[in-house]
Amino acid sequence: MPASIAFEPTVYHFSAADGLPDRQPAEALSREKIDGWLQHLGASDKFDASKGIDWGVMPGPFYTPELGLGIGTAVVGLYRPDPQDTTSQNSTLTLSGYASSTGAFGLNVKNYTFFDRDLWRVFVEGSIANTPTYYWGQGFHAGDKDNEKEKYTAQVLTLRPTLYRQLIDHVYLGAGWSLAAQNADEMDHDDRPKIENTPQGPSVFSSGASIDINWDDRDFVPNPRRGQYANLRYTHYAPGLGSDTRFEEFQLHYSHYHALSEKSVLAWEADGAFTQGEVPWSMMPLLGSDERMRGYYRGATGIKTSSAASWNTAGSSPAARDCRGQEREPWGPHCRR
Repeated sequence: MPASIAFEPTVYHFSAADGLPDRQPAEALSREKIDGWLQHLGASDKFDASKGIDWGVMPGPFYTPELGLGIGTAVVGLYRPDPQDTTSQNSTLTLSGYASSTGAFGLNVKNYTFFDRDLWRVFVEGSIANTPTYYWGQGFHAGDKDNEKEKYTAQVLTLRPTLYRQLIDHVYLGAGWSLAAQNADEMDHDDRPKIENTPQGPSVFSSGASIDINWDDRDFVPNPRRGQYANLRYTHYAPGLGSDTRFEEFQLHYSHYHALSEKSVLAWEADGAFTQGEVPWSMMPLLGSDERMRGYYRGATGIKTSSAASWNTAGSSPAARDCRGQEREPWGPHCRR
């Protein structure tokens, strides 16, 4: 059974609000201007529940050889369905998107909502994208043959809603659905055909029901500073549920977060994905993704079984800002107003 283990230390610095030692007045002034601009966009370390949804916007340019020059934006909204509920952590709605000079675009949505003193949770994740990328084929050996990859444009639509009910403290049982549609467009015919030769062909639709159970005592689900998260999920895809093929997917995940200081967090994770049946090329587990602490180029390693482990040190996280003498909220890493 193919498997791999990867360990990679990484140091991240996220926030412009955490000032570095001043070396000269010009540098300090520049940082103050940047902080001022971010404040106007909602980049504050305070959450105001009276606003309904307290929004923050973080835009930024980027360049990659595949996508060209573009701009990406993250929009984060914090809210509380019941302002009197001080047991549940803050609910969040995150929209992150990008558009580039090559015509590529993408939008990701994540919504974590907490109800009734955290007895109920509704998590919704979805995405839509039109992005040039590569397909190497199935297995580790195919991923090593860079000159045999096939270039194409991935047109993707995904949606995964899940409803959780707390069984005992920190233990949740969830039921949900998984939808994934992918079409391979604008395939480079100068490359060796790979996607065209798969049993499903360029267009694949997968639909299935899922059930999962997890332990979750993270202080703030979107950006934890402390706590543990362990999850076991089973998803069954079948034609009777709208899927093109019949297959099973098992996902295992464990992550641990430890606050080293007010501005630093040590985190590590172990992740495994296992599939069996008529697994389409678009649903093969990938070794790493943008959801993992340690990522690989998406699509470089498509296999029926994958596992990985990694650890990170995160510094100057926006959710780890100094409250400057204020009391921290009990339900998340934000300062009281």
